[in-house]
Amino acid sequence: MVPSIDKDNQALRDLALSACESLGITHGVCHVEVRIDRMGVPFLIEVAARPGGDGIMDQVERAYGINLYDLHIRSYLGTLRGIPGSPQLLGVSAIAFMQTRKGLIHEVSSPIQLPKEVVSLYITGRKGGIVGDSLNYDDRVGTVEFFWPGETANLGRKHLEMADTLAGDKELSLTSDFGCEIFLCRN
Repeated sequence: MVPSIDKDNQALRDLALSACESLGITHGVCHVEVRIDRMGVPFLIEVAARPGGDGIMDQVERAYGINLYDLHIRSYLGTLRGIPGSPQLLGVSAIAFMQTRKGLIHEVSSPIQLPKEVVSLYITGRKGGIVGDSLNYDDRVGTVEFFWPGETANLGRKHLEMADTLAGDKELSLTSDFGCEIFLCRN
């Protein structure tokens, strides 16, 4: 969700900046992945001198109106004349990845109407496809993106609750050999 519940976490910010510095990353947007343990301690997972994937850049652009791809490219071209300090929050955006349990996909259908906060629903699972039993990238069967214009703070689990409601919609189904309905992974 953008803004993140950790947007003001100084330890997280310090870890991300020191990771970039230690790798000599001085240009562009950097994708830094961090896990925060139950004690609030951040642990570095990934650092990459590239924009984030999985719709992250779209989420930031919806929430703040800033195209991070543009900033990234202009920084490498040497045409970037400063970065936005504290951009105005236009709303809250979020993403959820859909996954289902192991099996052969027998049926895929989508709802006729979506809640107004749903910006996009991408169902990538296809009839006849085989889904494994892990929660890795290859087992994703879709993505739901949300946007709440005018909201000014992180909405907690709202996108996950809405995604679960959407996944339970009888008009949206994806069944496998085990008859498992689609569900949304918390990401």
